[in-house]
Amino acid sequence: MNVTKSTREKEILLGLKKRKEYAIMWLLEDYGDLMKSVIAYQMRGFPKEEKEECLNQVLFEIWDKAHKFRLEKGNFTGWIAVICKNRSIDIMRKLSKSREEASFEEMEENGFPMPQPDSLDGTKEKLEEMLSGLKKKEREMVEEYYLYGYSVQEIAKKHGMEPAAVYKKIERGIKKCRKKPAMVKG
Repeated sequence: MNVTKSTREKEILLGLKKRKEYAIMWLLEDYGDLMKSVIAYQMRGFPKEEKEECLNQVLFEIWDKAHKFRLEKGNFTGWIAVICKNRSIDIMRKLSKSREEASFEEMEENGFPMPQPDSLDGTKEKLEEMLSGLKKKEREMVEEYYLYGYSVQEIAKKHGMEPAAVYKKIERGIKKCRKKPAMVKG
């Protein structure tokens, strides 16, 4: 039996509205590549795990809002793509905001002592030792973010990179610093 796209869309939508699990499987079979492509494009530079979480949230949102969609009034494929795009943007905003709002106390708790301008005696040497194992670009970004207070967006612009890639480099740099046995909290 040759099922037309329109018929298949109707079957998927009806299944979603009736809360039938097979509809999610059909949705993934027919639209999974589209959803993954839209999410991957929107969230380029973000880790795979974040993209997978986004896909899960998209599936839930489609499941949750299917009863509101009317095939006769809209394009099912377009509706799915818009949900993917909007959810991706929401997640990226949330991730960027949470990364930017990290306080100095949290950084210190995570093993990266923050020198205060009036108490730099000996701290500069400790800091140099901690950062010595980092690649030049990683080191610059860690210093710009944690010591000089630049935002991820400012660092990304300066280095001609995506903010997500900058955050990844900073995160890797901090992990390397944490692994150094000579690190002493000041």
